[in-house]
Amino acid sequence: MNIPKHFFQFSFYHCHHSPLLGLFLLLLSAISQASDLTFTPTTPIVEQGKSITLSVSNTSGEVTWTVAKGQIQGTATQVTYVAPVQVGLDVVTVMDGGGNVATLKIVITPPNDFSPEKAQWEIFTNRNVVTALALSEDGKTLWVGTGGGLEQRDAQTGEIQQIFINTNNLPGNYIFSLLGDDQGGVWIGTNGGLAHHSGQDKWTVYNTENSGANKRAAILIAGGGADSSNTLWDTTEAITSYLYKVFNKRGFDNDEIYYLSPKSWADFNGDGLDDSIVDAPNPERPLTPEDVRLALEWAKGLGKLDQPLYLFFVDHGGTEKFQLSKLEYMEVTALKTWLDDYQTVTGNQVMMVIDACHSGQLLEQLKAPNRAIISSTSDGLAYFDRTDKRGFNRFFAAGLLKGMNFWEAFGYAGSEQTKLLGDMSKLITASTGSSIEIGQVPRFDDGSDEGQWLKQIYLNGSFAAGDLTLAVESLTSSTTVAAGTPLPLKAKAVLAAGLIERVWAVIRPPKMNLVMDSNGTPILVLPRLVLGISKSEKDVWETTWQEAIYNGDYQVTFYAEDNQGNIASSDLPVVITVMDGIDPPTTAQVQIHLEKDRYQRGEMFKATLTEELGWGYDLYTAVLLPDGQTFVTLKTLNEFAPLNEPKPWRARRVQTQPVTWIDMTLPDTLPTGQYCLFGILSPEGGDVFETLSQGLWVMDTQCFDIF
Repeated sequence: MNIPKHFFQFSFYHCHHSPLLGLFLLLLSAISQASDLTFTPTTPIVEQGKSITLSVSNTSGEVTWTVAKGQIQGTATQVTYVAPVQVGLDVVTVMDGGGNVATLKIVITPPNDFSPEKAQWEIFTNRNVVTALALSEDGKTLWVGTGGGLEQRDAQTGEIQQIFINTNNLPGNYIFSLLGDDQGGVWIGTNGGLAHHSGQDKWTVYNTENSGANKRAAILIAGGGADSSNTLWDTTEAITSYLYKVFNKRGFDNDEIYYLSPKSWADFNGDGLDDSIVDAPNPERPLTPEDVRLALEWAKGLGKLDQPLYLFFVDHGGTEKFQLSKLEYMEVTALKTWLDDYQTVTGNQVMMVIDACHSGQLLEQLKAPNRAIISSTSDGLAYFDRTDKRGFNRFFAAGLLKGMNFWEAFGYAGSEQTKLLGDMSKLITASTGSSIEIGQVPRFDDGSDEGQWLKQIYLNGSFAAGDLTLAVESLTSSTTVAAGTPLPLKAKAVLAAGLIERVWAVIRPPKMNLVMDSNGTPILVLPRLVLGISKSEKDVWETTWQEAIYNGDYQVTFYAEDNQGNIASSDLPVVITVMDGIDPPTTAQVQIHLEKDRYQRGEMFKATLTEELGWGYDLYTAVLLPDGQTFVTLKTLNEFAPLNEPKPWRARRVQTQPVTWIDMTLPDTLPTGQYCLFGILSPEGGDVFETLSQGLWVMDTQCFDIF
């Protein structure tokens, strides 16, 4: 069925008020239209330990309040918030009975009479996480590196003899590595630099003046643009900030890292606050090629380095250019010219890692002597897990954090990316319905055939930064089950020190659509289940899965994340073969169901919808009015969004199971004429009209008359 010609043109450009609009409002008032939740005050600032009144409006049904750090006293739409004792940021979340969710950020400040002169200072360190160990050569002293300082212990009794932190000679509280010497002393690598303790309370702290320490430089580029059309931005931002975190943990100072991002706010340590690490552009705006040139000018000004210049790029790429923002591209020839100039002037080596589609073709045009290039793929697509914010560069950085050299990190990232994709050979495109082979083969060029130079390069040394003992393994065996049968999923997750934050399972169905966003980047959104801690088994996490509907093989991989942001995965996927279910269709589908095509005012009206292979899509349900221009979408059952504002369906979605989205008595005052219902699958996170213009929708339409 053809789409009425004014349906989408109207939504782009103007708001038209027809005579039917006023009458249609009667329909909206009859079916409990909900709007966005609104907080009062909108930007609260509270002193430590003090309280304020918070209220929320435009709610529907019962209201539930939750808070990250402080306390909530009371219920309903008005409560009392009690601030925590920590200065910083707190987050309050409200959910109403209609499924609407909103969050409010609260700034926690010191008391108004606070001053450094009046304050009583106390230094807080975290020594719960053991990061390194070293035993003296005589076996009498055990040195324990932690996340909050250095402990000197009696090796026989374990008794603490001394504690060193950054107020008594230690240059930094986070200990990366320890190495004992033959004189009873110890070398200490910290986040604040390198130090040596003689064992007799003699300290030497090394810096660039007294050690000839490495001069280092890195450029991190978060490309693609932060506008709403770039559905990859959140993932790009997360991966680039993780790269910064890895460089920081490997001993790089902030002034040695040039961070390019269209957003000035960035949080690399997970405290919810701006870490002031973005260097340019300032003030924030979309990136341009000139920003990259100036970054290389900054690096040029540092002169001769003792390590290669590290350059990382994340986001969209083409066969001959990098996408920096929605309207700005950097030609690969321009970047090569700037890199050539940088190396001619400084004589430095360059190590560049590109995570973008077609990056292998960019590699071919960028390679040069004393320049190593790593691309996340060859001449094909690069895939990103946008739910958990992972991709090749995220895995590559994790390898460097573990102390791998660049060759080992290259192999590790390729292996983890392959594990992420799994057996995706059955993916199909909605537009053509043709089967395609899915894979991502990274490439490298360092002037050798076997990565000889890459094998020699470590990111500031070969030490492991922090506790990297996180591991997860499946306790569920491959099996065959009938469709709909509850199946326990269990995994064991262990960590030597620290906390395991979460464990989850990623499930690859027998068939999925290859969903592409408006930039041509694949949307890798796989079904997943969150596991809970077992009440009876130590280190075991579990859940029950019973949503296997399609016949075929499901691949299940388990993941775990610790409180430092490290992620581990089970080695091999578990294969669950499902029988006696439904054979998956050839491509994604959506279908609207009506009992008839003519309805009388005052009678019951019910519309349902089913979707197939809808993973990676947002679902939209819409009603087009008889004027052919005004439309309204639904967020949940009988809950209409504002007119001509497309909002995705928020209620639970299960493949093949009918969803009721309208169930009501038609008002007697409802205008007569032809109405049309639309069920739309649009690539997840994308602008629904932009994805329409590129032919990326999967859609069904049913029209009916009201008399």
